[in-house]
Amino acid sequence: MTKKSKIERLNILCDKYKRHLEEALISYVKDMPKDVINYYTNKEGNIDINKIIEQANTGRSLYWPANVQKYQWTTPSWQLHPELYLVLNKYKIVNQMKDALNNPSVPDEDLRIKACTNVLTEKNKDTLRERRDSNKGVQFLENVLHVLSLGIYSKVTKGTFKFWQSHGEALSENIEEVSKEESNLKIK
Repeated sequence: MTKKSKIERLNILCDKYKRHLEEALISYVKDMPKDVINYYTNKEGNIDINKIIEQANTGRSLYWPANVQKYQWTTPSWQLHPELYLVLNKYKIVNQMKDALNNPSVPDEDLRIKACTNVLTEKNKDTLRERRDSNKGVQFLENVLHVLSLGIYSKVTKGTFKFWQSHGEALSENIEEVSKEESNLKIK
């Protein structure tokens, strides 16, 4: 396998997971008050994910810019919507991985692949492994569907037959697996 195809495969894995996170992010935002949703909705009527990320990066509540007077919450938005913030953290990690893979100032592809895998610190792996759906019933149903489909559903949606893994954990393992392939080819 060439280095270029390895970078392409890693980008495909990251892009697929980013789309999954974007869908989750949009569904969580839709649970917020209407005027907050309107604030994060662009002219085309879509949730502006970048606007949400920019606001989250300020450290202020996601409710704050929509209407300061109306949303003087004593509970911060990260406590009101922990799943949303988990998705935002996962999204940041995947963007860091993609930035490392596609960094034009690093011409050596091996170094870009290494930089991508370096993003997968233990802390980031733990974040990617963490499940948003703490509801055991939902998790149970998901596992039953994977077993009934002989893991095919998991292979299609996560890229692995390991149906018990979260999407983030599957991404972590796939990234490590692809990055190790090059090392194994050099040894032989």
